[in-house]
Amino acid sequence: MRAFLALLILLTLPACAAQVSGYDPATAAALQTQFQSGDAAMTCGISCSMSYGTARPELEYLYDTQDWAGLSTKLLDLGYNNDQSWFYLGRAAEGLGYTAAARKYYNQALAAGVKCAGFMNVCDGVDVPLLAQTRLAALSPAPTQDSGFDAAPAPAVDAAADSGATNEIPLTQEGGDLTVPVLINGVIPLKFVLDSGSSDVSIPADVALTLYRTGTLQDSDFTGTQTYTLADGSTVPSDTFIIRSLKLGNVTVTNIPASVADASAPLLLGQSFLKRFKSWSIDNTREVLILQ
Repeated sequence: MRAFLALLILLTLPACAAQVSGYDPATAAALQTQFQSGDAAMTCGISCSMSYGTARPELEYLYDTQDWAGLSTKLLDLGYNNDQSWFYLGRAAEGLGYTAAARKYYNQALAAGVKCAGFMNVCDGVDVPLLAQTRLAALSPAPTQDSGFDAAPAPAVDAAADSGATNEIPLTQEGGDLTVPVLINGVIPLKFVLDSGSSDVSIPADVALTLYRTGTLQDSDFTGTQTYTLADGSTVPSDTFIIRSLKLGNVTVTNIPASVADASAPLLLGQSFLKRFKSWSIDNTREVLILQ
């Protein structure tokens, strides 16, 4: 076993060294040109995992401080191919104004075969799939019906209710729950569990953190703390905030009270949303939510 590990280290060191060799202006300029056009090639695999692991604290710092130029330079120098690298590169491209390139890198993050999440790495607190989808949604044109959202301008819920309009939103059965696609703050589409027993719309802590880190949720949106009574009679405190908009189908509801739940909890579409309508019901035969 020791001999095998020694051989593995010897095999990986030359390749790692090649990735972090001395600075060459011509090479650096070529890498930046490829980066800006969306054609960056990060193809190094296991041979670069050691150098990438060593660089993770620096990458996290560059990401957190929004040093996009420094982040892109470091990533291109490392050349490591995993989903976190591609997400970081996409965020750097977006931050520097290379929108088309950013879109490519976010898609590569979602498609990457090597994932940062695992027993030895929790992606440094970065939820790569959720963040990549969030940033893509912010960059992309308005969602189409194929994604579960209507791209047409959404009327305000009060106007829809006043006119007596009826809106039907398809539901999906998932694990015994009925889920519905919801667009949060006009940016990120997520599936919520329809739960009339929940007094508020509820979002798990990790999703709330992701929304906060991407700017979809801001400090000014938080309203304080409230104590909630659970189904078993126990009570728990929860941070509360206002969601600026939730869109289902053709209807947009604004300024919805919401709460932050435990990270393991599902996203719940509760009464703070449903009570904004004159009536709502579920057609179990057709599996649609009917809002009026």
